Amino acid sequence: MTMPSAAIPSRVDALIVGAGPTGLTLAAELVRHGVANVAIVDRAPAPVIQTKASVLWPRSLELLEVYDGVVDALHERCLRARRATFRDRGGVINSVPLGAHLDSKYTYGLLTEQWYAEQCLASFVEKHVAIQRSTTLQSYTRTPTAVHATVTTADGTDVVVEAKYLIGADGARSSVRKLMHCGFEGVVMPGQFLSVHFRPTAPIDALADLDGLTFFLFENGASFATPMPNGTFLVAIDMDDAEGASYRSDSESDRHGLPMLRELTHSELEAVVSAHMGPVSFESVLWASHFRINERLAAAYDDGGRVFLAGDACHCHSPLYGQGMNTGIQDAVNLGWKLSFVLRGFSSDSLLRTYGEERRLVGDALVAMTTRGQSLASSRNTWFHALRKFVLQVMAATPLFASKAAAFLGETAIAYRGSVLSVEHWDKPSLVSHASKYLRQIFRHMLGARVQAGDRCPWHVLPSATCPRDTTQCLALLFEGCEDATVAPMTTAQLSALGEQIVRATNGVVGTCIVVPASNTVANARFGVGGQCVFLLRPDGYVGLRCEPVSVECIVDYLGARLGVLKL
Repeated sequence: MTMPSAAIPSRVDALIVGAGPTGLTLAAELVRHGVANVAIVDRAPAPVIQTKASVLWPRSLELLEVYDGVVDALHERCLRARRATFRDRGGVINSVPLGAHLDSKYTYGLLTEQWYAEQCLASFVEKHVAIQRSTTLQSYTRTPTAVHATVTTADGTDVVVEAKYLIGADGARSSVRKLMHCGFEGVVMPGQFLSVHFRPTAPIDALADLDGLTFFLFENGASFATPMPNGTFLVAIDMDDAEGASYRSDSESDRHGLPMLRELTHSELEAVVSAHMGPVSFESVLWASHFRINERLAAAYDDGGRVFLAGDACHCHSPLYGQGMNTGIQDAVNLGWKLSFVLRGFSSDSLLRTYGEERRLVGDALVAMTTRGQSLASSRNTWFHALRKFVLQVMAATPLFASKAAAFLGETAIAYRGSVLSVEHWDKPSLVSHASKYLRQIFRHMLGARVQAGDRCPWHVLPSATCPRDTTQCLALLFEGCEDATVAPMTTAQLSALGEQIVRATNGVVGTCIVVPASNTVANARFGVGGQCVFLLRPDGYVGLRCEPVSVECIVDYLGARLGVLKL
């Protein structure tokens, strides 16, 4: 049940511009942390029913599951993608078993329309925060302590809202970014793109696998198709300028000076889709979009203090890998927990600088990857097509290829190892008195496969009954480790007592300590644990500190020096 619309508050902790997946996730994260004095404004008079983004990958699902009811609602309607299949005109080239290699409890991507993902998020957010529709940001001024934003409400009234923080989650044409005078450098990719969400008149043999994504690699370009709820399909098609010439204006230009693209008729949509994935006829078209791809990245994700950008407002790119909505959701969670730590008085505002430092690297890598991928997908070179087919035939189903593809698509490989918030502390045993322990630790530290500071916590190998996922503080995992790899090892009882000491010493910033016994061999192996150690997790589930052996002093020093915690 949504809360009734109310007048926009005059003073808020956070003013969020944009009620898409990014803005709604940011509001949800703030509410989860007890920051409910939030306003969300959106220029649209009602939620926009558009298909747009179509996949929620495992890392996003892990983050969304802490918002009560959201992931359950998504599962009620969505399909699951467990494979990626590559086809050419001759049939299937190869299939990648993504599900077998996704390092998560979610061994699939959820396939759904963007409007439904927004609906699920809004159902949680609107229990706590009203969304102000038909409301537009006009301008803002900033002081050292607040942002004063002028918004025009649904009745045409201009209202000034005083916000401690202003966040632009308002898309690629972000008004907040423009008012920040922030650069949005990049290029318009050659050619055109067509996305069509349709219901076919008859089953399509090439799309019979409803548990998979399908890439059509034809000589006239690449296309990407996903099954969608209720017997429908979404296809995204790459058209070169020659093919797209019939579908653009001869007299009008867009803001980049390029010929304006026009909407295609029902029969034209059928013809283009059939040319790129084989004969198909439409019973109906639910949504279609004809566009050019911009590959762009904001020069900064914040103004240095009180104004921030997230989602498409700071990065836009090809829809090729289905990463855009997921990246925006993860921007929002990263920013949300940091804003909450500052607003709740846990940390100084120096913590907020790490948002842009961490997430802009992710955005930069994503734009670079999609630019390269789109250029390769758009190639019409027949020699390259033959080489691509050979590589896919030989490599696509191998464990190495599948695991790398799953980690990239599922976004479980995203890490912040270079962040100032990612610290590893290793006290080396004495080489004289503990030579074997010293050498084993050196090997594990330098060469061993292990979870490092900055990596995502692999929650699925931990017992869910004793390891809460929805903590709004930091969480410490105390690994008992191997006795023969630890100097002066503590018992499980001693580790539990030490955990209570950590909670007291950090004034509750570390809210929970979990002892992982040596008998949990799966968790110990996955984390790469040898000697007794502690993994200190941030509220977004990334490892901030890895410390071996366990040290209360090291944890306290880390929280003060890196997270800017004020009361220690």
